Amino acid sequence: TKQNKMNAKNMQLRFPFKLYAMIVSESNSSYSPAVCWTPDGRSFVIRNKHAFMTNLVPQHFKLEKFRSFTRQLNLWGFRSLSENRWYHRHFARGNIGGLHYIQRIKIKGLSRYKILEATSKSLGMPTLSSTTKTSEKDVTSSSIVDGGVLSLESLVC
Repeated sequence: TKQNKMNAKNMQLRFPFKLYAMIVSESNSSYSPAVCWTPDGRSFVIRNKHAFMTNLVPQHFKLEKFRSFTRQLNLWGFRSLSENRWYHRHFARGNIGGLHYIQRIKIKGLSRYKILEATSKSLGMPTLSSTTKTSEKDVTSSSIVDGGVLSLESLVC
């Protein structure tokens, strides 16, 4: 029906879908990509920030500054694992169905501290104010990749 087509179109235009398409197309390019998946496919790395912002982002988003792009990542629940490496539990190579579960965090009337708390809670991560010990369910940058944190040099894109 017409309504179903409109809903499908709107879903595909959301930030996670655009980001996924951008990373897939860039990863399949014949030259050194500005952004690529990590070897395990559970996070992505921005390898060349300048090329990423001047050549790639303008083709997919109406953003001009890298800070604006990282703000969008944060608002959609992505976590920075290192300076240029990003993770979301529903955003992984080959998991297009998981993109539907990524929701934008509502920020109206919230302070920065509350935004960080809401983001951490939505990702099942320990919050800044929590004083309890972390459990095995908590996601940390070292648990994302078996055996510890990857360096940018060890990534194969």
